[in-house]
Amino acid sequence: MTTRTPKPVLVRNDRALWSAHALGPPNRSTQAVVKIGNHLFALGRYNQFADDAILSITRHLTSPGHVPASQALAILRRYVRTHWPGILALQTYTDPSHQGTSYRADGWVYVASHKGQRRWLRSI
Repeated sequence: MTTRTPKPVLVRNDRALWSAHALGPPNRSTQAVVKIGNHLFALGRYNQFADDAILSITRHLTSPGHVPASQALAILRRYVRTHWPGILALQTYTDPSHQGTSYRADGWVYVASHKGQRRWLRSI
């Protein structure tokens, strides 16, 4: 039996989608919401460091399913590389209690703490 690689799907940013996320729905800076298997990513140019070449994952919601987070992140990177010219890197922030296992499995680098959050960065 062959497992299919899920394709990224652009979805409408609906508040109800984010009801299970601890932070609630993403803010107005969200430019796209991409669904990959059982993962939902909100993307925006929210960047405290004023670099337009960096795209932020402002929300990542996982529901039960078969696609590992590291695989979804790799698919997301390929999607961004194809559909967002000029973006050189992705960044995200996590709660300090989050170990970053999925990010590390996809080659992300822990950069620093910023306003009580861990900042992760991954080149496209």
